[in-house]
Amino acid sequence: KRRKARHENHQTHLIKMSDSKRMATNIMALFSIIFFWGFLRRLFSIISLKKREEESDPNVDYVMLWKEKKELTPAQKYRLYDLLGDERRLNEVGVRNPDELTVAKMREYSMKRVAVRGIKFSRFETKVVEDNTFVYALKAPFKLLCQQAEKLEIRKELVLNHFTSLRSSGTYNSFKATLTDTKPQKITTTPSDVTDNLPTARTWKDRTTAVFSVASADQFKSFNSLKNRSFFTSQERQIVVETLLLSIKSVSDKRCLLSLLESEGILEFFPIHDNEDKRTVAKQVNEKPNADKSLWSVAQYFGTEVAFYFGWISFYSSWLVIPAILGFVLHLYNNYFVGEGLDTLTVLYSIGIAVWSTVYLEFWKRRTSTLSFEWNTDHLQEQEIWAEPRPQFKGQVRVSPITDKPELYYPANSRRLKYLVTYPIIFVCLLASAAFMVTCLSLSDYLEGVGKKKYFSTFTFLNDYLSLLPTIAYSILVPVLNVAYTYLANYLNDWENHRTTAAHENAQIFKLVLFWFINSYLSLFYIAFVQLDLARLRSQLASLLVTSQVLWNAQEILTPYIQEKYTIWTNVQATKKVEGEEADIHFNAIEKELQMSPSGPMFDEYIKIVIQFGYVTLFGCVWPMAALMALLNNQIEIRSDLWKLTTVLRRPPAKKASDIGSWYYVLEFMSLAAVITNFAFLGAYMLFSHPADKITNLTSNYHQYGLALWTWDFVNLPIITKLVLLLIGEHIVVGIKVILAAVIPDVPGDIEKLKAREYYRQHMMLLEVNAEDPTPNSSLEDSDDEETEVKQKELKDSKDHKQKETEKSKSPKLAKRNDADSEREVENQRKQVLLDRQMEEERIEQERRRESEKIEALRYERIEQERRRESEKIEALRYERKVEEMKKQREMHLDREPEIVFVERQAPEVYQQVSNAKTASEIVAERLAKGVVVDSIPPIGKV
Repeated sequence: KRRKARHENHQTHLIKMSDSKRMATNIMALFSIIFFWGFLRRLFSIISLKKREEESDPNVDYVMLWKEKKELTPAQKYRLYDLLGDERRLNEVGVRNPDELTVAKMREYSMKRVAVRGIKFSRFETKVVEDNTFVYALKAPFKLLCQQAEKLEIRKELVLNHFTSLRSSGTYNSFKATLTDTKPQKITTTPSDVTDNLPTARTWKDRTTAVFSVASADQFKSFNSLKNRSFFTSQERQIVVETLLLSIKSVSDKRCLLSLLESEGILEFFPIHDNEDKRTVAKQVNEKPNADKSLWSVAQYFGTEVAFYFGWISFYSSWLVIPAILGFVLHLYNNYFVGEGLDTLTVLYSIGIAVWSTVYLEFWKRRTSTLSFEWNTDHLQEQEIWAEPRPQFKGQVRVSPITDKPELYYPANSRRLKYLVTYPIIFVCLLASAAFMVTCLSLSDYLEGVGKKKYFSTFTFLNDYLSLLPTIAYSILVPVLNVAYTYLANYLNDWENHRTTAAHENAQIFKLVLFWFINSYLSLFYIAFVQLDLARLRSQLASLLVTSQVLWNAQEILTPYIQEKYTIWTNVQATKKVEGEEADIHFNAIEKELQMSPSGPMFDEYIKIVIQFGYVTLFGCVWPMAALMALLNNQIEIRSDLWKLTTVLRRPPAKKASDIGSWYYVLEFMSLAAVITNFAFLGAYMLFSHPADKITNLTSNYHQYGLALWTWDFVNLPIITKLVLLLIGEHIVVGIKVILAAVIPDVPGDIEKLKAREYYRQHMMLLEVNAEDPTPNSSLEDSDDEETEVKQKELKDSKDHKQKETEKSKSPKLAKRNDADSEREVENQRKQVLLDRQMEEERIEQERRRESEKIEALRYERIEQERRRESEKIEALRYERKVEEMKKQREMHLDREPEIVFVERQAPEVYQQVSNAKTASEIVAERLAKGVVVDSIPPIGKV
């Protein structure tokens, strides 16, 4: 007995020591990960800031490459000749028929049209490009920048303390600046004074901006001191040049000429980096990625599309802090006390993750409204209606009903008919991919069972590695299928012929995201709901989350870096062959950018974090450490993406965006699916895979389980009770998400007030302009115009004053009386003018109130439509769930049929009673009355 007691004490001590070691190991792993993250963060910061770079040329905005080494095929010649349709200009460059068209003639023709736009260009000699490749450096003059900045509505910062002078005499230069001999007077203005004078001015965070105007150029900051190209940022200069280049269209179908030549492989054009601005952006983002100042610098350098990506991922990372801390604590608790199972805290954590995702998305909407207002892109969706179509858009030329200008038009019904072809093809491909993955996983399980039986006696090593064959085949074929599906999806998306770039990208996101979801999540769903193996699911989720993020980061960083280094090495070796081995080879900034890889679409950046968001939310109850791993990865991802954009890739063209686009709806769908997935997995685990779970007979008394509802003892509850509790819990969480989405406003209150103030100010200025320049309409001539009345009264007062002066000279007493009467009359007139003005202000206020009520009605209608759509989605999901439950009940009934046959053979009268019974309680009562014991009854309400 003493030996047995000592042995038990020793085993208990070993278990405690193993638990302590396991906790210590987890803590050490956490500190190691944090240290490694800090090391990488410092490394990226050093690499970004310490890389030796040449000073960029401030007189170059864009670079254009013409590849004359490429010969045009006869089909290309005829297609391009018909596409141009400009015989006069083609004759000027010596092209009279399609056979005479060459790349050199196309270059001469296109550069003439570039020069007509006012863009200055010069030939750039370099040896880092292939032979017969011509490189041009393009720039926009200062006068052209000022003119186009006003047309493109580029906003610049206003100066509140500016100098003005009397403009009674003197001359004006081309920018309306005052050139008089009088000494200028310094006038201190407030933001309200400036915004009242400029209709487009807006003040936000002590910074007042307005759309640049040549007429009021002296009111903008640094204009009078610079008056050269440096007044505009490098991004603004590049936007002007890019807009002018894209405005060069073919005569035949009004499509962008240079983009068509780029798709033919003849031409490349891209903006260049500004090394000084680039270093400033890298320093600010590395220190504080989520700060407004850092995101503003990204928006001013890369454009708002890239800035919204960095704003979203940094905002998402800051919101991951709370679930990361709670998940780490829960992970330690589960390892030390629970083991491999699930407990109540894990269930609560999964519910909290589902609610957290909704709150995070709602606050991101508010953050989006703030950023779009600060970056002046809040009206971008309204302007999308008359925006320029994308260069690949095809259609018929017509007069636009909005702008009254020629535009390309493609009927929306024709595009909808194409949907009947594209989406069935997409869904067939998705089903084939899902079937292929399920087959590989099932075959792997089968071969694993074969290997355990030692099927191979000669080659025994095959027994251990037999189950890996389907996994290897799947790993080899998935990249091939991914490339093929991506090509097919892009081809079908181009065939749908979307007009704008935003619509094209949204459709592309929908097609590609479905395929990525199947590749990323289907294996986890198979393990969770088919194999019902919690330990394997946890290890699979951890491996996918960690390894996929590491491989993606390594691929997106190393691939362009190796390509750049290899290109530089080949150019150096080629130069040394010509100039000798001891030649000092040096590349300037433009030559280095010519050797860089072009930047890719933002889809590749978004999809990684969206898939990671799914790992964190869809399987929150499986591995609570997922949030912490995602947080650490995002901190590295922000800096690696910025390092990639600023160091090894060409500068992407600046694109405007007012939000993250369709990615928000993808995240919202995953947030709703997270509730269903977590509850479905908890139900499957408690009903089928829990080791202590016994399927309770429904014929037992229910009252003995009454206390189990309040003691969280789900193990011994009946199946029906468990399903009901899970269904109620799922509906409660979905209801909480819907309530939170409705309660939290999408736009902050201060932003709404500023927008309303801006709209009111523009409306008032429009009324003033109409009052100063009324239309010659008889119905308006009889209206009470305030200015006309004031002028008439002033004229009448002057006449009365002259008459009274003459009367005053005649009689002093009469003069005194007339003075008193005139003062009284002037006072009455002043009161009448004030009253009229007050009535006019009240009328304007009523009009503004009516406009705001209309806006509120439209907003309320939109919210109601969104709520109605959400309720329809929930009802559809609820109906699908009921259908699945009915199918499960039908399968359970078929499984119990032999037991019913056994009852029939043993006691026919009992079978007759069972078949005629209506509920389970009546079955129990009849059986107890007869005194017949039956093993089991089908667990359904009606037989």
